Amino acid sequence: MPHRTSSSWYTAVSGCVRCGLESTAFTLLRVMRERDVPLSGFALASLVTACEHRGWQEGAACGATIHALTHKAGLMGNVCIGTALLHLYGSRGLVSNAQTVLGDASAERRFLDSAHGGIVVKWVHGRGIGSLSSDEEGRGYVQCKCIGYGVANSLITMFGNLRRVQDAERLFDRMEERDRISWNAMISMYLHEEVYSKCFMVLSDMRHGGVRPDVTTLCSLVSVCLIGSCCPGKWDSLPGKLDEAESLFWNMSRRDLLQTDESPPNYLTFSSALGACSSPEALMNGRTIHAMILQQSLQNILLIGNSLLTMYSKCNSMEDAERVFQSMPCYDVVSCNVLTGGYATLEDVANAMRVFSWMRGTGIKPNCITMINLQGTFRINNKSAISWNAIIAANVRHGHGEEALKLFMDSRHAGNKRDRFCLAECLSSSASLASLEEGMQLHGLSVKSGLDYDSHVVNAAVDMYGKCGKMDCMLKMLPDPACRPTQCWNTLISGYARYGYFKEAEDMFKHMVSMGQKPDYVTFVALLSACSHAGLIDKGMHYYNSMVPTFGVSPGIKHCVCIVDLLGRLGRFAEAEKFIDEMPVLPNDLIWRSLLSTNVDKLRSHMKSIKSNKRPACSWLKLKNEVSTFGIGDRSHMCAEQIYAKLDEILLKLREVGYVADTSSALHDTDEEQKEHNLWNHSEKLALAYWLLLVPEGSTIRIFKNLRHILRQRDYQFLNAKPISGPHHSCALPASSKGKMRSHTGRATWTWLWLLSLMPRQ
Repeated sequence: MPHRTSSSWYTAVSGCVRCGLESTAFTLLRVMRERDVPLSGFALASLVTACEHRGWQEGAACGATIHALTHKAGLMGNVCIGTALLHLYGSRGLVSNAQTVLGDASAERRFLDSAHGGIVVKWVHGRGIGSLSSDEEGRGYVQCKCIGYGVANSLITMFGNLRRVQDAERLFDRMEERDRISWNAMISMYLHEEVYSKCFMVLSDMRHGGVRPDVTTLCSLVSVCLIGSCCPGKWDSLPGKLDEAESLFWNMSRRDLLQTDESPPNYLTFSSALGACSSPEALMNGRTIHAMILQQSLQNILLIGNSLLTMYSKCNSMEDAERVFQSMPCYDVVSCNVLTGGYATLEDVANAMRVFSWMRGTGIKPNCITMINLQGTFRINNKSAISWNAIIAANVRHGHGEEALKLFMDSRHAGNKRDRFCLAECLSSSASLASLEEGMQLHGLSVKSGLDYDSHVVNAAVDMYGKCGKMDCMLKMLPDPACRPTQCWNTLISGYARYGYFKEAEDMFKHMVSMGQKPDYVTFVALLSACSHAGLIDKGMHYYNSMVPTFGVSPGIKHCVCIVDLLGRLGRFAEAEKFIDEMPVLPNDLIWRSLLSTNVDKLRSHMKSIKSNKRPACSWLKLKNEVSTFGIGDRSHMCAEQIYAKLDEILLKLREVGYVADTSSALHDTDEEQKEHNLWNHSEKLALAYWLLLVPEGSTIRIFKNLRHILRQRDYQFLNAKPISGPHHSCALPASSKGKMRSHTGRATWTWLWLLSLMPRQ
């Protein structure tokens, strides 16, 4: 930048801190002072935040330096820096420094006058609220009066230390303004209380609130992921990430304690070393580390005790684990979970239940891992319909559709009756697999069982037919528009959108509104998706802008993805970037993925340079019980010669009527001849040529594709259009096909398909 304003410097400093570049931020501060750039509370507060990411002593020293600069610049009355300094000193127990911040009369007055809500804290007898250790002490420092969010953050920390979760939550909910420290304090509290699911809920709310996570946030969440993996079987996958861990270690700019002559190991080192001894083959190594722990007198530390329990349990040495447990001066729920998990692995029901009973007797509250461990010790002898439904539903939820359908057949063979829950889950599985035949069979079973009017089954069947392209069957199943629920309207609009029928999707939306049905979040995702597939930017922006004022639906990330995708497809990148900057939700990977797909040729070049391969595209079709799969230029099929002969025959016919390949959208870095060759040997064309060799005329062609995860369906009954006279001999296209013309070969695809429909079969 040829000219830098004060704001430029402040923004650069703040940006470096947010990205974890603290050293660069402090270098910028030094250059600012050398060039006499005026200091601001905003910049200095950012640097105080950077101090919190450093070690205990280094961070405190940096904070004191910035505190002195603040005094010299006359900025002690600034709320931002006063709050940041107060939190830094309070978190490190530097009470006298904190008193200095609050002791400045003018600073304290401005600090209190600018407060927005919360609680007043008195600093009495040189004690800081963040370090209070008893409930009585806490009450002595709290009065009901308003104060800024900086002190409220310290109160949240205090309540967390006192395990007063509800008090912390109430205070957090009353805060009108929350900074990153506020959110981190809540995540840390939930981590220590082992309420792991709430940690990620706070992260989600934090991001939706426009606050970006920092190093502290991410470190806490990594700990959540690690601790949350302590149920049986989860640790087995962790040694498999050793290469990634080693690569990360050697690429670290700074490393903490290691086993060297200069730095003896501490309890964290031993805990990590014990974690590496997690199989029976490593038992002797684990015992050696145990002896070193006894030599260092570290065995009474809870973390060490739990690590020893885990090591012996993983090594199937439960007698040693029991001896360690009996010698531990204190326990927690993790200790008990390790024991129950070890016994569960050995299917020792009696001992697992003994530990559980002991837990309840001593007042240790079980958590979800405890219950999972106990459930793992039992095997079900008599499986009820509920058991079967639960395992089928679990497979569907985790994307294992084929396994779910197999379990459904096993359930039937075991004599279980079909119920609405099981059929609805299996229909959902067929929808995700785009497996029409199995879906139709399941629908037939529901009719036979008298469940064809059940709302769960009907909704699942409608969704299945929509995702498999059977719009006629879907329409027959829909309830009357006067009593049609929103879910059915959404499924119908989504079905039309998926196959490029924008006009039909829009008509259904208008019909829905005219019937007095209020569109919801999903409705607009389907409608905007239809606009995106059809390339209708004006329509898309119209419906997006009408969501809040007309229908009271707040835009979410999926709506924004549709708009970004629509702008990107039309090459309007500047507008897409501007939309991302101004959209009401934080961008995620879907947003950037949509924007990058507009520049896919450069992206593919970069992928090649880093030796990253994309998932190969393929098409497949099912004839009777045979599935045939094709890739681009694939010659592995047993009928490859006949397939390519059929393609050559079709290409010759097309060129006779003036066909010219449109390669403008082919982004591979090849010459024009190679591009045309690739398009003509596209996996979908190979599948279609194979179908034409085998099936009778008038059949519906269903071709599956792996990348878009949708079913492509070509039906000759609407392709029998007559040629239009003219130099290019193109064809008249039915109205329903207009939305599908945006393929890689454009209008030529439909000319090609029209000609196929007129060709005689061999």
